[in-house]
Amino acid sequence: MTAPRTALLYSNALLPYSETFIRDHGASLTRYRPVYAGCRRVEGLELDAPVEVLNAGRLDGGANEVRFKMTGHAPAFVERLRAHDPALLHAHFGGCAAVALPLADTLGIPFVVTFHGVDATRTLRDRLRAPTLTSQLYLLREQRLQKRADAVLVVANYMRDLLLARGFPEDKVRVHYLGIDTEAFAPDRSGVPPPLVLFVGRMVEKKGATYLLRAMAKVRADVPEAELVVIGDGPLRASLEREAAALVPGARFLGRRPPAEVREWMNRARVLSVPSIVAKSGDREGLGIVFLEAQSVGTPVVTFPTGGVPEALDDGASGFLVPEKDVEALAARITSLLTDDALWASMSERGIAWVRERFDIRRQARALESLYDELTERQPATAVRASHRPLVASEL
Repeated sequence: MTAPRTALLYSNALLPYSETFIRDHGASLTRYRPVYAGCRRVEGLELDAPVEVLNAGRLDGGANEVRFKMTGHAPAFVERLRAHDPALLHAHFGGCAAVALPLADTLGIPFVVTFHGVDATRTLRDRLRAPTLTSQLYLLREQRLQKRADAVLVVANYMRDLLLARGFPEDKVRVHYLGIDTEAFAPDRSGVPPPLVLFVGRMVEKKGATYLLRAMAKVRADVPEAELVVIGDGPLRASLEREAAALVPGARFLGRRPPAEVREWMNRARVLSVPSIVAKSGDREGLGIVFLEAQSVGTPVVTFPTGGVPEALDDGASGFLVPEKDVEALAARITSLLTDDALWASMSERGIAWVRERFDIRRQARALESLYDELTERQPATAVRASHRPLVASEL
């Protein structure tokens, strides 16, 4: 039996709790061996695969990281990656891909990039105002990325249109839906659950939690016993808790919870509502993994049709899409699912089937590995052979 080839999975920070999809990407591969690569480790997910980072926390780690981002020069890091005999490099997020670009060149291997949301939707004005080095490097290297990447994956159809409009070659940009483990996210309950509404997401503008709080105030006028549980953390948490105290007394804010506990809450909930909006920066939902996870356990979804969300559910069959920021419509659809057992049961059943048909991670992993095969069978035309050659100013 042929030994699995190595796929380097790159992200600058390995690996925040919110990026389970990157960990699951690696775990789902069967014919390729994942090795996670990045600038540094951060508090977050445990990884059951080798991890290589540039900045291990030593005194010179920060300086080495900045030098690598600016010039691509990191010979010791490159040698550690080369020791894994990688067949390809797959970077998650456009900004991380801009940082990883020199690695693909130096290693001379195919280069795959996945755009997930804000990296494709952010406005030029917001990018220019962004203070991070990664954001600025993306602006400087976008054209090189368009030429060098062998495949550019997006998690929703609307993102493909955005990248094509920015100059990415049409033959490189493909829609590849993120998958979820439908065996792990399986129904685990009996009967119709109590009137519990669940929110799972970061406390940031685009997740739209404030609209859910306003809707829940209206829901309780018809369903006084309706509960709201909010899982997640972020910069808006304090203001949202204050708003909830006034609008939805007794709403529970649980903060960040482990994935297994989130799954338990999804099974306990009657409805999941994360009413995502388009943020002022242009940031919007990529696809919305949380919608897939909820439907997979049989929990219907009520949300707004922003970004790739319409591709994540069967509107009117596994959940409801209502006009963006329409609190009245949001409340009405949530109320209908809390009060109509037959409707809830029908949507619950359809959601389970919908996710298994389209988003099972094993199916998606097979498709991804077929792409890897396709790319590794040909030599990347733009690969650079000179070992450890740093970028010159004109190539930044």
